[in-house]
Amino acid sequence: MVRLSQKYTPAELETLFEQAFAWHESGHLPEAAERYQKLLQDFPEDCELLAGLGTVDLQLGNFAAAVSRLEASLAVDPEQACVLNNLGLALAHLDRPAEALAAFEQAIAVYPDYAEAFFNRGNVLKTLQRPEAALASYAGALALNPNFAACYLNRGSVRQELQQHAEALTDFRQALTLAADAALIYNNCGISLHALQRLEEALLNYDKALALNPRLAEVYVNRGKTLEGLQRYAEAVASYTGALELKPELAAVYLYRGKAWLALQRLDDALRDFEQAIALQPDDTAAHWAKAALQAQTGEYAAAIAGFDKALALNPAAAEIVMQRGNAFYQLKQFAAAERDFVAAIALKPDYSEAYMRLAVLKIVCGDYADGWRLYEWRWQDQQKHLLRRFAQAAWLGGQSVAGKTVLIHPEQGFGDFMQFCRYAPLLQALGAQVALETLAPLFSLMTTLKGGLTVLKPGEALPAFDLHCPIMSLPLAFNTRLDSIPNAVPYLFADAAKTRLWQTRLGEKSRLRVGLVWSGSSVHQNDHNRSIPLALLEPLWRLPIDFHALQIEFRPAEAELLRQIQPLRRHAEQLRDFADTAALLDAMDLVICVDTSVAHLAGAMAKPVWILLPYLPDYRWLLERSDSPWYPSATLFRQPVAGDWSGVIAAVAEDLQKLLVEG
Repeated sequence: MVRLSQKYTPAELETLFEQAFAWHESGHLPEAAERYQKLLQDFPEDCELLAGLGTVDLQLGNFAAAVSRLEASLAVDPEQACVLNNLGLALAHLDRPAEALAAFEQAIAVYPDYAEAFFNRGNVLKTLQRPEAALASYAGALALNPNFAACYLNRGSVRQELQQHAEALTDFRQALTLAADAALIYNNCGISLHALQRLEEALLNYDKALALNPRLAEVYVNRGKTLEGLQRYAEAVASYTGALELKPELAAVYLYRGKAWLALQRLDDALRDFEQAIALQPDDTAAHWAKAALQAQTGEYAAAIAGFDKALALNPAAAEIVMQRGNAFYQLKQFAAAERDFVAAIALKPDYSEAYMRLAVLKIVCGDYADGWRLYEWRWQDQQKHLLRRFAQAAWLGGQSVAGKTVLIHPEQGFGDFMQFCRYAPLLQALGAQVALETLAPLFSLMTTLKGGLTVLKPGEALPAFDLHCPIMSLPLAFNTRLDSIPNAVPYLFADAAKTRLWQTRLGEKSRLRVGLVWSGSSVHQNDHNRSIPLALLEPLWRLPIDFHALQIEFRPAEAELLRQIQPLRRHAEQLRDFADTAALLDAMDLVICVDTSVAHLAGAMAKPVWILLPYLPDYRWLLERSDSPWYPSATLFRQPVAGDWSGVIAAVAEDLQKLLVEG
């Protein structure tokens, strides 16, 4: 380019231009800008000066000025690929991605071998949420420059977003062979390895990243998530704490750490973190939700409902939150509000199996058996999905004749459930069916006492040929059971006569009232914390002139010393090998007092007098308010007057026992 000036000689002019470009190339940007501006006073339309000053503005972060200078340069010479590329970068920084894309496209049109322009075009396509086009552009850059480390890194990031984690990992590993600063790349490797469920490898990569740069908060966060995936919750807490020490303003990390505290049952710590997350980000739905869910877990249902309300004000379409609020209403026995929420959750998410199941339980506990048992079939899409057995034969749910057909009834859920609903098997036989009843192992001998000539099968025994099948918990639906049509003729289960005589010998001559007692069930039952009673609370019973016999086989280690001190209570766990043994011991009792366990069902099915002790919100089968059970005519129900009040229940039981003694 020929430049003429009356102020400078050609040699002086050449020196000034060379100095300006030299300052720029050496990174002395303010000095270069000063010289460019000085020269532009004499050469205001010089495209090289305009491009140089525009590039300095870009490098200094003066993006609007950069766009102005670079566009002026291109107005003089539109075929400058480098200037077009820089214009695209400046426009991208100004959040003008569509214009940036046009600039990069023009740069590539001018210079088709421009790898950096392909790379930058890929970045702006990623911003425009066109990931496939971005991948194609990155591929173009790498075809021109196979050693383009940043391009491998960015392509891997796009592949991560597309859940193409194996391919992303390949890109990140290629970038590692080329990049000097590898901390960020190791972090990205960890993310993809975690997504591929290669958690130990992910953890190793996060540790490598932190060894290179221990001040990367993001890595601590990702590492914490992987440690949670490994169920190493205490270490996850430490990792999240490391992130917060670097960036205490990260609201989401308080949420993550709170959930890790929750897994460690450190509920107070979890609550503090959830509250801190809310303080930092009051419009975070997830934080309000997490706090409310924790309050529901600890029985603070009113507070939980208020928290769910806040979360739903931020995200009204969150079906899961609506459903959980319904659960809180349910726990408070506010059944109309609970039903509204369950129905609303289903409207938001029509295949929401958990909400259907909660609605089913609500309907049944409230006595609406018509809808309740129908909705209860959703269990196969929810908590029992993994237990669904598939047969070539059709399921029988009522509505078709079974006369002359063999129907397989197969087990599900617990022992008590099986004992409650096995009553339908003889009824099915009475309809003309041949019934094959597959049992649970501890129930096999007991089930042979069912009347009607059934075929009783042991678990794992080869199934006979059958025409139809029915899961045992579907029998109330199949028989169209309503409150006024419950088949409650008892007894339908019986003790073995020989075993009963054996127990009479073991127990000896009776001198006082014999009461069978169950105060706690299996410790692994999901509702055990509500249904079982601490042994110490039964102290008023020991004052009565009664012989108590423990009908349970599991005892809490923490109660061992107290058990040794209770003289009126005898234990028989070693002799109770199955429910046939329990039935024989139970048959020797005058009365059974029992929390909501399988023994309650056994006593009811045998028509033994049984007092069943229920929590404030009982299992659905016991309905509400009433002191009797339409399922078991010999049962009397004692209910907590308020949540957690077992002392009141025991006092009522002791009072009624005293009356029983007086009456003789």
